[in-house]
Amino acid sequence: MARQVGKIKSGGRPILIHWNTELIPNPRLPWALVRLLSVLRAWMGARSSQLEGRALRLRYLGDSHYAFRRGWLDLLVESSQVYAAYHRRHGLPAVFIPWGTSPRWYDDLNLERDIDVLWMGKRRSRRRSDLLDEIRRRLERYGHTMWVADGLEKPLIYGEARTRLLQRSKITLNLLSNWHDNALVYRFPMGAGNHSLVVSEPTLVHDEHLVPDEHYVLSQPECMLETLLVYLDDAPARQPMLQTAYQLVTGPLAFRQSVRRILQSAHERFATG
Repeated sequence: MARQVGKIKSGGRPILIHWNTELIPNPRLPWALVRLLSVLRAWMGARSSQLEGRALRLRYLGDSHYAFRRGWLDLLVESSQVYAAYHRRHGLPAVFIPWGTSPRWYDDLNLERDIDVLWMGKRRSRRRSDLLDEIRRRLERYGHTMWVADGLEKPLIYGEARTRLLQRSKITLNLLSNWHDNALVYRFPMGAGNHSLVVSEPTLVHDEHLVPDEHYVLSQPECMLETLLVYLDDAPARQPMLQTAYQLVTGPLAFRQSVRRILQSAHERFATG
């Protein structure tokens, strides 16, 4: 699409905005190395299908920076403050726009909360997978249930099926696949919109709007079981945070607000040349 846009004469060329939802390569790696590998991966990916599904973070990075240098990409939007700053440090003026919550992702079905803890999403890393299995084993010893929709044990969930499961879940769990994972910014809105308490291990500040112990519960991995038990056994303790989180994702962090911010950012950028 970027190449096609680049072929259009400047007078009639549309503005190309890409709202990225993918992770970046490890930010601790030297930029010179990451830049070289991302350029090679993007170049090879455009010419060969043999690498399909491999080193995708490098390809995404390489494609974005290449498209910007060629003048095809007008605006890169990140839902992570950390990732946006990373791009800016390396020459691509990305902007941070919070990930919003669509009305299609939540409902009020008045279902029984018969699932204690919900995990939704791919396991992705050995670290996350081991931690997930350990938490479930320990929860079950206390008589609590955990629904694991990981695409292996149970199908990944989308649309109405996801909403129904979230409406049945007391707690939605967020675990990191790696230290700079930004999964919380996508998992939180879906849990909060459906009045499912989000409990997460510590994460980088990808979105400063999400405040620990005000909108979601923060717990170290080694204390995760105890934290889950506290909020499972004390339903009234969940209510204030559930209400605050719901107001956030259906108000300031509603999806329409995020789209409005993107369009405003594009307008300001091109109005100033």
